[in-house]
Amino acid sequence: MQARKILFITDAHTPPLYGRRTRFFCKKFHTDGYKVRLLCEKYEEPIPFTEPYELIEIPYYCCNNGIASKAEWVIKNILSILFDYRNRYFSRKIRQIETNEQPDIIVCSTFSTMGLRAAANLAKREQIPFIIDLRDIVEQASTESYERCKGTNAIKRATINIFRHISVRRRNTILRRADTVTAVAPWTTSFLKQFNPNTHLIYNGYEDELNGFVEESCQKFKIVYTGVWYGAVMQNPIPLFLALQNIKAAYPDIYANIEIDWYTRENSIAELDSLANKYSIADINHYHPLVPFSDIPSILHQSSAILVLTDPSAHHVLPTKLFEAIGVEKPTICVSCTSGTIFDIITETNAGIATSNCADVENFILEKHSEWKANGFTHQLINNSHRYSRNYQYTILKSLVDKLIENNKK
Repeated sequence: MQARKILFITDAHTPPLYGRRTRFFCKKFHTDGYKVRLLCEKYEEPIPFTEPYELIEIPYYCCNNGIASKAEWVIKNILSILFDYRNRYFSRKIRQIETNEQPDIIVCSTFSTMGLRAAANLAKREQIPFIIDLRDIVEQASTESYERCKGTNAIKRATINIFRHISVRRRNTILRRADTVTAVAPWTTSFLKQFNPNTHLIYNGYEDELNGFVEESCQKFKIVYTGVWYGAVMQNPIPLFLALQNIKAAYPDIYANIEIDWYTRENSIAELDSLANKYSIADINHYHPLVPFSDIPSILHQSSAILVLTDPSAHHVLPTKLFEAIGVEKPTICVSCTSGTIFDIITETNAGIATSNCADVENFILEKHSEWKANGFTHQLINNSHRYSRNYQYTILKSLVDKLIENNKK
């Protein structure tokens, strides 16, 4: 039997994770006997790529630095707003690459519109099905919080909103043409069904390296945050800071054992440190650069609690670090959150606490600190964790892919 051929089209694989969701799926399909090709926009830094399937990177920007690169960026973004130049460019390039290699199905995974036109046009030309995998959509956060997160410059906000409106309209047009759409959160899945009723939920999930508890003692009670921090507007740490301020006043010996380790972008440190100073807890905050995924398992296994940050205005956003906490079976502290999918998952799995109440956070930290003090580590007993593994998510995608290929050959 001839191997089924599957083409993945994605946006650029940027650090520190380099498109791990798509690359995990590619690797699983390859292991299961599919012929896999992955096409993506070429990023300025080389992708650390050791997988056995084929990767093709398509460069978009020609100039690397200086005034020329800024001019190129401005010109190409204007052309993209007016004429969808970026997607037309990639559509043409991918058509040239795929001239002699017809896939059985296309999966376009993106957080915006990158690759959608190319996938739709190639699928139409070759008369094959295509799936759109939307990792995030701008509607997940309120317009107000989105604008505030992007800054206060009125011209910049207006430009972003124009581009956002045009991009959403283009995205929705192509969503209607897709054979199947997948999304990473229940709210997003429900929202996208208005454009394509055949929309399915595939969580980000946790990977094999994060599957199961590992007993590792630690000298401090470490609360760990890994990943980009988008500011207090969308990821509000204040209930945690208030709880720690209260612990400092009431239980100074316990406070002395606590530290918060932030593995995030350098440009986030000033705002975080300013907030921590406001609540007189700056001394226990430690800042580290973003790390590659290969470092994440050991960091999480050595943690005492894993921090997940959100805000009511962004409660439809479902961060991968929630699944990572479930995978390593460590207590989750999620603030500010009192409802929505994150709250439901934490409650269902017994992963930890989701709240906006600083007293709840304080009591949870004191409880877990007692566990750490007695054992040297913490361990959260998780319910139904397999549902949130990336392996389980792959079985859902594989089922959709196989069904579409089979139906197309009838």
